[in-house]
Amino acid sequence: MPLSPTSTPPYMRRINVRRDLLPVADLIQLCFGDQMDADGQEYLRQMHQTARDGSYFRWMPGAGEMLSYPLDGYVWEEDQKIVANLTLLPFSWRNKWIYMVVNVAVHPAYRRKGIARQLTQQAIQHARQHHVSAVWLQVRDDNESAIALYLSLGFQPRCKRSTWQNITPYPQNVFIPPEVEVFAGTPKDWKKQESWLNNTYPEEVAWNFAFHTGRFKPSFLNRLTRWLNADEQRHWTALLDGKLIGTAIWEPGRWSADTIWLGAETDYQDYAIRALLPTVRHALGNKRPCYVNYPAGQATHAFESAGFALQNTLIWMSIELTAH
Repeated sequence: MPLSPTSTPPYMRRINVRRDLLPVADLIQLCFGDQMDADGQEYLRQMHQTARDGSYFRWMPGAGEMLSYPLDGYVWEEDQKIVANLTLLPFSWRNKWIYMVVNVAVHPAYRRKGIARQLTQQAIQHARQHHVSAVWLQVRDDNESAIALYLSLGFQPRCKRSTWQNITPYPQNVFIPPEVEVFAGTPKDWKKQESWLNNTYPEEVAWNFAFHTGRFKPSFLNRLTRWLNADEQRHWTALLDGKLIGTAIWEPGRWSADTIWLGAETDYQDYAIRALLPTVRHALGNKRPCYVNYPAGQATHAFESAGFALQNTLIWMSIELTAH
């Protein structure tokens, strides 16, 4: 399919942010609006606001491929309108550039015509041309057609992750195991907590979360850095019969929802989650949603008992590329 914007529709072309941002935002709203959490809705609101604020675009010309984040990708035009979109987000991982494919949106009236396939194929080709080492994406585990599409293009599953959100209003029947004690702060054996956190958020997913245990380490330098940058963090630890079994770290989100990072001893993760999450929530109140990302299928009943509901489960997939 030719990529020239002068081709006869239907055709695919590189996104022109100044011109396309508003219709792309509308398309994403149409396709995914009812599935989006609070941060997703805020992301869309900011896209619409940016599209209407011409001053935002003054810095963009000449910014370069890797500095145009998150405003690069391809659109599909048909019937003189944008009916599909694919966004490319660059990340640096292991000192190499990779792309994350997001916002693969096709208008309902134009589905089952192979548009998503051609957009994804173009994204892979784009990555090769720019010497990117891999392309990643996330797909809901209940989206069988999309999973089949990505497998047919060479993407391989890497992991499954579930996102849990605190239920509002807070359930009255939450039961905290009385044999587990929870304390605010971090005890001396940080190494054990660090290993648990790295196990929950391994390297293959940590880059996407901007997660690094080094910034949680209890040290004077970290405390000073957080104070200078006005960053917030709160820590809790759980003990069972005096034995450290888990840790939780809260950070405020950029927009409307906060994050809780969890790490626990494998054999005691249910105890730790059922004690830590209600304690954190009581300490914070019900002011904002809190999300926990966790390996799919683990501690499901513990999250539910702690007053959290499953939002989605995503399969992380990637395709490794050979430069040409």
